[in-house]
Amino acid sequence: KTEKTYKITITRAQDNDNTLKNLSITNHTLTPTFASGTTVYATTIENSETSVEVIAETTSANAKVTVSGNSNLKVGTNTVTVTVTAQNGDAKTYTITVTRKASSDATLKSLTVSSGTLTPEFDGSKTEYTVSVPYSVSTITIGATVNNSEATVTGAGDKELVVGRNVIEVKVTAGDKTAKTYTITV
Repeated sequence: KTEKTYKITITRAQDNDNTLKNLSITNHTLTPTFASGTTVYATTIENSETSVEVIAETTSANAKVTVSGNSNLKVGTNTVTVTVTAQNGDAKTYTITVTRKASSDATLKSLTVSSGTLTPEFDGSKTEYTVSVPYSVSTITIGATVNNSEATVTGAGDKELVVGRNVIEVKVTAGDKTAKTYTITV
């Protein structure tokens, strides 16, 4: 009797599942609602937020997830990518467009005059001020510093004065176009 031994090598294919079974952003809603086959989403965050926490759960325990672009978010549109890599190396990317709202802060941090004293003392929440200057002062320089770097100021700088009442308006426009006007009567 002759016996022969055969060796059989079986190679099991690696897992190729590169899908997510859940995707969310902490404290925010994705649009559209998550579905594994959908790879493009959007959400909006407040101006005070500069990063988002992405929660991505793979369908396969063998897949790996990489999240990028979820920190140092600028005002406007940001792209967060969630890449799922299957055990066999196949990758699928889910994209979340995160829109960070512009600031609505249209207040000043400081308001100064080159001559005289603001009355009342400057307070960013107050918008009406008066200044008395002597007859010899024909020009006054208005200085204005915004609270938020997205805001812009118009009406500051050197102003020619006439004898009598002069009304100077300093307008602050926030990133979201909210406006506030500070009035100085000289």
